[in-house]
Amino acid sequence: MERIIETAEIASEGDVLKLPVLIERLRDEESCVRYWAATGCVILKEKAKPASTQLRQSLDDPSADVRIAAAEALCNMGQVKKALPVIVRKVGSENSKVALHALNVLEILGEKARPALKVLTSLSKNSNDSYIIRAANHTLRKFKNG
Repeated sequence: MERIIETAEIASEGDVLKLPVLIERLRDEESCVRYWAATGCVILKEKAKPASTQLRQSLDDPSADVRIAAAEALCNMGQVKKALPVIVRKVGSENSKVALHALNVLEILGEKARPALKVLTSLSKNSNDSYIIRAANHTLRKFKNG
């Protein structure tokens, strides 16, 4: 638990000098530590480019939340073609929390997520989860209005 909290604090600082620690922790055995390390890279945006190789490896992480966070970080670095499909696959997850995480990231990514419009439209019409439908529709409205 201590390592998770410490990694979350490091991630939240947005200090590029702590990037080597985040890169190391992307390989941690604990998925929560890996998630926070990837989230730290999301926060650092372009400054996290030295973590690109490890983030690309994290696109295959056993944890869906780590994969989504790593993909978001890579999208922030301009690696949308490689990373966006990872997020798009998760919007259809049977785990509604994972699907919602992926939907939230698509909303945050804005125009970078435009290739996902077809999937969002399908999800908004075909999901069995009313909350996911509302979230997909919310993101679709942002594309139409933005």
